[in-house]
Amino acid sequence: MSNPTRDEQPIEHEIRHEKARTLGKAGEALERACAQAWEAYRALRPGDREAARSYVLAHQEARERRHNLVLQREAMGLFGHLDVDRCYPLPPPPDRTATRGG
Repeated sequence: MSNPTRDEQPIEHEIRHEKARTLGKAGEALERACAQAWEAYRALRPGDREAARSYVLAHQEARERRHNLVLQREAMGLFGHLDVDRCYPLPPPPDRTATRGG
């Protein structure tokens, strides 16, 4: 007769591995998005509407990636997200007037 506990161990290991892989991919995506947002932030110049638009889009993408990572963490029972903000800092929110040219 089979042992249910021993039979479940490989499946549980595979599930834990997949959770870790998915969480890692979400973190990597957020890291890339934050880097692009910071790059766009540093490229801002007064009156440069194109740079302002690029920054708004990059910041939005980073916020969405952060939200995805938070959802992944919460699905795994992790509800404290200070580490996310510490590891993946976002640049300041875009100033809406910057997209209107002043």
